Amino acid sequence: MTQTEQTASTLPLWTPRDPQLTTTHKFREFVNTKRHLSLATYQDLDQWSVTEIEAFWSDVWEFTGTKASAPYLQVLEPNKTMDQIPKWFEGARLNYAENVLDGREAEERTAIYAFGEGRQLTKWSFREVYEKGDRVAGYVPNVAETVVAMLAAASIGAIWSSTSLDFGVTAVLDRFAQIEPKLLFSTDATGYNGKVFSHIDKLAGVAAGLQSVKRVIVIPFGDNVERDTTSFAQLPFYHPLYILFSSGTTGKPKCLVHSAGGMLLQHRKEHQISQDMGDSDIMFYYTTTGWMMWNWLVGALRAPGALWDLVDQLGITAFGTSAKQIYSTASPLKPNSYDFVYTHIKSDLCLSSITGGTDICSLFLRVPTLRCLYTAGAVQCRGLGDLVCVRPFPCMPVFFWGDESGERYRKAYFGNYPQIWYHGDFVIIESKTGSVHMLGRSDGTLNPAGVRFGSSELYNIVDTYPEVADSLVVGQRQGVDERVLMFLQMADGHEFNDEIVKRIAAQIRQQLSPRHVPAVVLPVTGIPYTVNGKKVEIAVKKLVSDLYRVAQVESAEEAVRSLLQ
Repeated sequence: MTQTEQTASTLPLWTPRDPQLTTTHKFREFVNTKRHLSLATYQDLDQWSVTEIEAFWSDVWEFTGTKASAPYLQVLEPNKTMDQIPKWFEGARLNYAENVLDGREAEERTAIYAFGEGRQLTKWSFREVYEKGDRVAGYVPNVAETVVAMLAAASIGAIWSSTSLDFGVTAVLDRFAQIEPKLLFSTDATGYNGKVFSHIDKLAGVAAGLQSVKRVIVIPFGDNVERDTTSFAQLPFYHPLYILFSSGTTGKPKCLVHSAGGMLLQHRKEHQISQDMGDSDIMFYYTTTGWMMWNWLVGALRAPGALWDLVDQLGITAFGTSAKQIYSTASPLKPNSYDFVYTHIKSDLCLSSITGGTDICSLFLRVPTLRCLYTAGAVQCRGLGDLVCVRPFPCMPVFFWGDESGERYRKAYFGNYPQIWYHGDFVIIESKTGSVHMLGRSDGTLNPAGVRFGSSELYNIVDTYPEVADSLVVGQRQGVDERVLMFLQMADGHEFNDEIVKRIAAQIRQQLSPRHVPAVVLPVTGIPYTVNGKKVEIAVKKLVSDLYRVAQVESAEEAVRSLLQ
């Protein structure tokens, strides 16, 4: 989609049949009644929520029925700037697991449906880890037992962290060795594409490399064991719940610690108020345990009393046509994908290309204050710039594991703009609709001759060529300037030649501008991805920029091409 098309596309794709029946509308009425306000529209509610943040989060707490054994004394710690990480809901004592499992009116309902290759359909109803603060690690598949293990850890105040089975031994140790877990959950085998694969060798390698682990619990492949959790430790709002990991493309993964209260309240706001989930809804998300979407999915266990569908890939096609909402994330949903869904799957559903990140383990847009920020530092309500947040929010990480001084934390999120959260995405906010177009990572933004744009603008064009299987676009620093490099992986049966380069360049020039045309286009045999399935732009950008400084351009290009082959 060109920028002209983006501006012209103002017709709504979907609107709710009866807005007055949505939870968002009910929450707005709740706020109006309690606060004696007259918020008439969604935009009014949105603006109030980011202006009166303490009142907003207090009302979310009450509206969603958050359960605590001791009340909070204040909503937000006063006299602290955002980069000082103020505490939320001090004085409150609660438990994440107790809240997501609580629902006496739904005790007989099914909590989880689980189905996967090599496993029978199992049902778990709501009914041994160590102690508060211990780390419990899961090298596990996305199965019901994993949810039970996580909630058991949360119930006593232990901290849960997980990776998926497709991670290799080294990748797992790069993450878990930093947090020194005492207890490790895993499985003896896994199923994929109708075949069973042993997991014992990889598990043995991980267990041998984790000297801190006192016990390994193996979930038998296909086993069905029911457990009962009845005791819930009452903990501060900011007590750690999860340790999640960054992608690790520029070094060892960062260990992000998320609080129990922040995750509970943020996910309740998103699942109940924003997503309109009720006790008759079933939620499915196609994810592994190594991605934040698994943690986000667990937060939907009660929304309120919500059912949760843990279905592996065999059930995904049957699920599509009955859905009332579809969420897409990890990368922006392409414009033609919207057309496909509404034409071939279902016309009456809410299709959302959501964005957030491991950094906040939730959604970001409209959560909470959203602005665009120019590099010079001027906040703009509309236009092109970095995605930032200017007010504190409950789902900020409480700290990085192993970062006692907080220096790495502050550098990661507040190093670009003092006292303003820098999320790292480069976006356009559409002036008429307020919709946001993700253009790429800010640190991967292309900036030839001072013209700043995102790699996704070029990917959207290259992806229309069947001759190209995949591509990667990065900027290469050349002193004070930058040029754009494009790497093409050709599809089977097609060769790289000057003709395809000229055709792509012509389309980029026509749909975008001459400044968007890459300076160099090179063939490669493969495109590098992280274990989470994201293109490795930043590391390649750093590599090619370093090579430019130590070699002639021609030899640098050859070196890069050989590294990507």
